[in-house]
Amino acid sequence: MEQLLIGEILKPQGIRGEVKMKNYTDGFFAISDLNEVFINGVSYQVLKMRCDKDVFMLLRGVADRNAAELLRGAKVYALKNEVKRKKNTYFICDVLGCKILFENGEFFGEVQDILSARTDIYYISTENGRVIAPWLKSYNAQFDIENKQITVNKEAFLQEISYEN
Repeated sequence: MEQLLIGEILKPQGIRGEVKMKNYTDGFFAISDLNEVFINGVSYQVLKMRCDKDVFMLLRGVADRNAAELLRGAKVYALKNEVKRKKNTYFICDVLGCKILFENGEFFGEVQDILSARTDIYYISTENGRVIAPWLKSYNAQFDIENKQITVNKEAFLQEISYEN
């Protein structure tokens, strides 16, 4: 099964082995039901997870603050199919490498990177250089993740993009 990066251990929390995690997902709802996470290639059963501005986890096998301290800075992964996402949203890792096509089938470029923000910023490589595009609803984007392509409205899309210098 494919794993997805969901966060990073920031520090121990308290003396009973609980850890504070920086959440890389769209929100606590995405990970709130996880039963297992992977840290440094080791599987940990999630005994308890809570959110109070930050995410806190109690993991089987992490019995005290000293054990939790050893996880500081470690990346946290989960099975991709167990991480929830909102309807009509996609994981960044699935969008990277997608071809951008216009509604007439014309190829524009390929998604190289995405900056996740209030309005996501897509970095697209084209034959004329790298393009920066805020991802807007006006593009009427149709995602076909299976075939690694995104179809957008040409007129709306071309109005918003800018080429990197």
